[in-house]
Amino acid sequence: MADVAELAGVSTQTVSRVANGSPRVDPATRARVEAAMAQAGYRVHRAARALRTGRTGVVGAVVSTLATVGNSMLLEAVVDEASARGYAVAVARIGEGGPAEAFERLRDQGVDGAIVVNEASALLRHTELPTDLRLAVVDSPPDDRYAGVETAHATGS
Repeated sequence: MADVAELAGVSTQTVSRVANGSPRVDPATRARVEAAMAQAGYRVHRAARALRTGRTGVVGAVVSTLATVGNSMLLEAVVDEASARGYAVAVARIGEGGPAEAFERLRDQGVDGAIVVNEASALLRHTELPTDLRLAVVDSPPDDRYAGVETAHATGS
C-alpha cells in the first residue's frame, strides 16, 4: 500500500479509502490512486480485510444438487448478483452428512451468511440451524429462524 501511495503522491490512508470504496475521495485523486494500483499490480488482500472488518466478503450457497436447470440458473443469478456487490460465493452441496455438514463446511470457509437454494430448504425443517450464520432460504414456508426469499418462476426472476 505504501508503494501505491508513493506512486500516486497520496497518503496510505487515501489508498485505503480508495481500496475500500469510500466516497470520501476526490474523483481525480481516486483516478490517480487507481492508476497507481494498476501500475503497481496492487490487489486488495481479502484475508487482511477480513481480520480488520470481521467480514470475509464470501456468501455461502447451500444446494442439494447442481444437476437441475432451476438450481443452476438460480445459483448463476446468486453468483452474478454477489459479484456485482463485491462478494464471492462458496457452494456447499448437501451430501450424506445433511444440511448440518454443509453449514459446517461453509463456516470453515468463514462465510458472512448463506443462501439455501430451492429444494434444499425442505431439508431444513428438522435440522438444527446455526445461530451464528445469517440465512436466507429460497422458496420456503415462513420460519422465524431465517429470512425467506420468493422467486417469480413464471417471469424468470
